[in-house]
Amino acid sequence: MKTSGCATLAPLTVLLLAGCAAPSGGSLGADISAVATDSAGGSFALADVDDAPGDDFLVVCPYETTESVGERLGFEWPDAPDHSRSDDRQTVAFVADGAVVDAVELGRDTVDFCSTGEWALLPVDAELQASADGEPVRVTEVER
Repeated sequence: MKTSGCATLAPLTVLLLAGCAAPSGGSLGADISAVATDSAGGSFALADVDDAPGDDFLVVCPYETTESVGERLGFEWPDAPDHSRSDDRQTVAFVADGAVVDAVELGRDTVDFCSTGEWALLPVDAELQASADGEPVRVTEVER
């Protein structure tokens, strides 16, 4: 059976376009969790995550207001999450050229960036420590 080139390429084109339209949050969040969990007992950087966007990152923890997020970023983020009334979510925001370029909301049940308090804006290659004493894996900045 002979098929035309267009008929063969059409399903591939649909798959490629669907992949481009998918939000990065789901897979990026899973990748962040996997790298942190795999690093338990050692260190890692968010730059180790495949396709980590941006040059810097900021973690938004429970009970934080959008105002406190803007203060630490140094600019207003119109879509900043308001975690002021929850304690089960955290957001990792990636920053480049003075703007948030991607943000991933993560549950705190597997990986917890918020066990020690407020985060400063850090470069994606900053060294982070991953705890080894069970779940959730607690992530903290390595003091320099």
